[in-house]
Amino acid sequence: MRNKGALGWLRQIPPRRWAEFLRAVFTDVLLISASLTIAVGLVHDFRYTVSDLRMLQWLAPLMSVIGIGALFMQGMYKVHARYAGIMDLFRLLKASIGIHIACFIGMLAFAYYGGRPFSFAEWVLFSFLSTGSLSAPRIGRRLYDWYIAYAKNQAPRRRALVVGGGDMGEVVMREMRRNPQTELCLVGFVDDDPKKQSLQIHGYPCLGATRDIPRIVAEHGVQDVIIAISSADGEVVRRIF
Repeated sequence: MRNKGALGWLRQIPPRRWAEFLRAVFTDVLLISASLTIAVGLVHDFRYTVSDLRMLQWLAPLMSVIGIGALFMQGMYKVHARYAGIMDLFRLLKASIGIHIACFIGMLAFAYYGGRPFSFAEWVLFSFLSTGSLSAPRIGRRLYDWYIAYAKNQAPRRRALVVGGGDMGEVVMREMRRNPQTELCLVGFVDDDPKKQSLQIHGYPCLGATRDIPRIVAEHGVQDVIIAISSADGEVVRRIF
C-alpha cells in the first residue's frame, strides 16, 4: 500500500537525502527569523527596545514554524533548485502570502496583548525580505545555470537549424539553451505549416519551409540540421536531406 500525503512523502525520502532536506529546513528557519529581525531593525535604525526584543522572541519562532509548514504544504521541499520552474515560483509565492498574513495577525496580536504599537512598515519590509530570501536559494541555482549557458553561448559554436516548429522543436530548442554541452547555436526553425512561417518561436525565427533548407543553410552558414518531427518517416528524411 502506497504512502499518501505529506507524511507519506517524508517516509519515502532516501536516507542520503535527509541531510539535504534538514539543511533546507534549517536554512529557511534562519531566513525567516533574520527577515523579521532585520525588518524591525530597519524601521528603528537597529536600536532594538525591550518591547522589540520581546516581540521577536515570540514572533520569530512562530513565523518560522508557520513558514516551514506553508512551504511544506506547497511541496517546496520536493523541488531541486536546479529544476525549479515557473510553477514552483508560483507555489513559493502562495506560501509566502500565507506567511505574510500570519505575520500581520501576529503583529496585531502582540500590539493588542503586549502593548507594542503596530508598525505597518515593519510588516511590509518583512514581506519583501522574507519572499526575496526564500526565493534566492531556490531560483539562484537556476539563474546561475542560465548565466553559464548564456556565457558559453557567446563562444563559437556549431550553427544548427531545427526542422519542425512544434512541440518537439521547442524541446530541442530548450535543450540547446539549457545545456551548453550540446555545443550548438540555434539559427532558427523551418516548418511547412504556413501559419508558422515568418513568425518567431521563443525568439527564434521560422526561416521558411523544408524546401528552403538549401538556401537557408547557405545564407546562415548552418552546420547541423536537426529533425524535430515526431511523425517523420524515411521519405520525409530523404526529402529534407
